[in-house]
Amino acid sequence: MRPLKDFEFYIKKGTIRKVSVDEYKAKSLVEDSTNKRDFLSKIMKKMSVDEINANFVVEQMYDIVMQIIRSKLILEGYKASGEGAHMAEVSYLRKLGFNEEEVIFVNNLRFFRNEIKYEGRKFELDYAIRVLNLVDKIILKLK
Repeated sequence: MRPLKDFEFYIKKGTIRKVSVDEYKAKSLVEDSTNKRDFLSKIMKKMSVDEINANFVVEQMYDIVMQIIRSKLILEGYKASGEGAHMAEVSYLRKLGFNEEEVIFVNNLRFFRNEIKYEGRKFELDYAIRVLNLVDKIILKLK
């Protein structure tokens, strides 16, 4: 896994570019992420997290946190696109005052989500539960 660069690196590279602030879009992303988290909670009340759905939980929590990060970027007039866009978005957490441990956790989550999608990796229940707990804490800080 490649280490994250500073946010400014991604600006210079062109992965992050300036755009117009779009409060409507930012609000919509937060609302959608909240709805996804609420839906995931409803599912988990009916079916507990287990080995079968651990990957689903990991993927969903990644998507939820990334939508909130994107909303913050949009409110600051930034947009990420192209190769390395997700890494650039995760690196933005540093600018938001997150500690390095939290940034590394989200970056690992990004990497693991890609392994689920493209490599067929399977995660165990304990990792999915850890993701649920830590991402919920990160989401609270982001909001």
